[in-house]
Amino acid sequence: MLSVWPVAEPRAQSPALARPPTVQKEVLVLYSSRRDAQLSVVSDRDLPRILERGLSVDLDFYSEYLDRARANDPDYMARFRDFLEVKYRGVQFDVVIAVQNAALQFLEQNKTRIFPGVPVVYLATSSGPPRLTLERATGILAPPALGGTLDLAASLQPDAHEVFVVTGASAVDQEYLALAQSELRRFESRFRITYLSGWPMAELKAKLATLPITRSCFMC
Repeated sequence: MLSVWPVAEPRAQSPALARPPTVQKEVLVLYSSRRDAQLSVVSDRDLPRILERGLSVDLDFYSEYLDRARANDPDYMARFRDFLEVKYRGVQFDVVIAVQNAALQFLEQNKTRIFPGVPVVYLATSSGPPRLTLERATGILAPPALGGTLDLAASLQPDAHEVFVVTGASAVDQEYLALAQSELRRFESRFRITYLSGWPMAELKAKLATLPITRSCFMC
């Protein structure tokens, strides 16, 4: 006896039910500052979520911290480069994000060795476009608006007549000091401006404790 059984044709899976392959992007953020700096803390909290929402992909997100106060030490920079080279050997990043000038300068000097061919997106704090030889690099400029900051402070504290600008002693701090002196020059007829640069912490605290807070603006 010959039996014939109906065989159902295979049905194509509905596109709505098909599971697309998981796409994961490898992203490294290189900060100029330390891990506990406010910019680093806020960016590490918000940037992965922003990128995942905007790109609609899963992220493998890494962060490293250059500590720009030590960026002028050649031995430190060489060891930091070697550390990244060893730590991320075998990782193919889709993009490296450089936050502020020290990180961008570090990549300018070392990217070919440790991240060859990887695109770079940067946030530069210089007042003009950085002179780069980096390939596949793009970014935005966000120079410190010290003059605008003092304009705002003056509107909030109309009785203030003194301004105290506090900076450290590192090369980066000296760059900010020069920028502050340039941008705040237009306020010298309105305020008495004092620059407290490179003071030991104990002396700085003692000095600040004696200042008339209600009649002063502080920029650190």
